[in-house]
Parts: sequence; C-alpha cells; structure tokens
Amino acid sequence: WCSDRILRVIVMKIPLFYSDLFIEKNIGSITERKELLSFISSVESEIKNKHKPLSKEDFASSYSSQDASSEDGCTRFNFYDDIKNFGWLCDAVDKLINDAINNYISLDATYKIQIEKTQMRKSLTETWVNINSPESRITLHEHKANMFSFLYYVQATDTGSLILRNPSNLMVECNPQSPFVSAFSYPPEDGDLILFPSWIPHEVNTNKSNIQRINIAGQIVLK
Repeated sequence: WCSDRILRVIVMKIPLFYSDLFIEKNIGSITERKELLSFISSVESEIKNKHKPLSKEDFASSYSSQDASSEDGCTRFNFYDDIKNFGWLCDAVDKLINDAINNYISLDATYKIQIEKTQMRKSLTETWVNINSPESRITLHEHKANMFSFLYYVQATDTGSLILRNPSNLMVECNPQSPFVSAFSYPPEDGDLILFPSWIPHEVNTNKSNIQRINIAGQIVLK
C-alpha cells in the first residue's frame, strides 16, 4: 500500500541574516560630474588655505555647520546642505533607497512590519565628502544607528576597493566554507552610486593611484 501513497517532502526556507550591495552605475552626466567635482575642489582649497586644523566655530563662520578635518591623508567636510543643490544625485539616491526597501520587504516579513510603522519619509542624518590622497585609506567602521549608507564616487577608478565584512567574522574565526562569512570586495568606478545596510562593517583599501579618491557619503533613516 505504500507504493500507492504520494510522499511529499516540504523544505522550508526562511531568510535569516543576509544583505546586499546595491549598485547603480554611470550616475550623472559628464557635465554634472564636472560641476560637482569643481565645487568639491573649491571647498578643499578653502580648507587648505586656512593652514591649520579648523574648529567647529571657525569653519562654521566660513562654510559649514560642521567642522572639516584632515588626517591620515583623508580630508572630510560636511555636505549635508549642499547635496540639495545637486538634484540629479538626490533623485538617484532616492531611487536606489526605494529599490533596496522593496527588495527587503519581499524577503523579510519582520522588516516589512517595521517599515509599515513609518510614513516612508526618508531622512538624511548626515552627508559628507571624503577626499583620500594617494597612499591613504579608510579604516574599518560602521554606522549602526542608521538604516542605509550610500557612497557616490565622483573620482574613484583604480583608487582602491571598498571592502564589506560580515560582523560575525571580523576576527576571521568562522569556517571559510560557511555561507556569507567571506569579505566582499568591490572596485568602484567614477559615477558609481552604491548603497548597503548601515550595520555592515566596511573599509577602503589604500589608494595606490596617483590621483585623489573623492566620494560623497551619507546615512539614511525612515521616519
């Protein structure tokens, strides 16, 4: 009688800890990128002309509500108010955020419930410019208080890869054959816009080129 029965094995798959890197290439026309690069260069020149580290009050009087810093070959300055003047970039970031949200809603029921509690108002918590001189790098860090982090590469081709690491394996203690424990490396190019969940630890390799690596970074939450 067993031969007359239909035996069905049901395999359940429930997503656990998983993430994606969202990439949109060739953001901005050549003219738009040149205008953005020119603006960044003018602010960098203003910073260098100060000939000294800037206090928050000093820099606020001339340019921004946050201080600029230059250390280990990396210059950073606030871009929170200025990004609004580059609508093409704001639109691209907004689209990529929507793509990421819809992706995770389809995968994660708990995430969907959390998103439904918001009014889907996207908010930039901070935005800044990174200028990495040759031989400088960005050390490992994360932005856990935010939902997504984005990077727009104004000038990046051949200046060093972005490395993203699973936080469970920062000490390289996990079995290398286990899924999703290996570090992921992405070599950005000019015009790349990328986005990833802010809890992912990330770093950037040393800039071995003879040009600056210039990108705009930002953090997003939903309210």
